[in-house]
Amino acid sequence: MNLLFDYDGTLHDCLHIYAPALRHACAVLTAEGWLPPLNSTDEEIGSWLGLPSQEMWDNFAPNLPQEQKMRASALVGDYMRQEIAAGRARLYPQARQVLQQLKAAGHTLLFLSNCKSAYLQAHRQAFKLDNYFAGLYCAEDCGWLPKEQVFPQIQAAHPGDFVMIGDRRHDMAVAVAHNLPAIGCAYGYGTADELQNTPYIAHDVQEIPALVAKIAAQK
Repeated sequence: MNLLFDYDGTLHDCLHIYAPALRHACAVLTAEGWLPPLNSTDEEIGSWLGLPSQEMWDNFAPNLPQEQKMRASALVGDYMRQEIAAGRARLYPQARQVLQQLKAAGHTLLFLSNCKSAYLQAHRQAFKLDNYFAGLYCAEDCGWLPKEQVFPQIQAAHPGDFVMIGDRRHDMAVAVAHNLPAIGCAYGYGTADELQNTPYIAHDVQEIPALVAKIAAQK
């Protein structure tokens, strides 16, 4: 079975490096008069995780000029890649063991994230993602298409049954659009509303293999 994983909030505890990165970018723009001071909590910042960059900035700072949105996005990306290179990024506890377990069970693991190519490459190197995933797809390399529109090319490259695994509405949209079973990761950054119609819920990354087995048993 093909297991299509989201990354941030599903395998990667992204807030650990995203919150300081966003605060850094906003501080730069605030000092230049583009934005008011950022007073958001980590929980509020986490609500922006998993969104494509343009969508995030359009919602977070709708009045910011496009040039500055692109600059802010680059500032966040540069900061996060520095954190990754410094070894400060972290996966959820036992995430790698879960991936190893699922791969050993004969499943094909695939990666689909609303991230930039450079971000993917940094994580690919830091966590040796190629040891686990048979295919890695990121939004920038796919023309920033929504995940449900990227899925057909993944399906064409990897025939067979699929399970979508993620924490945000963008992930569940893939399952709805293509009639796939999905595992909602309630420990991530999505709200309960985003996962409300998902019958399989993981409250910890270590619960994913049992849920995959339950879905496989119903095939």
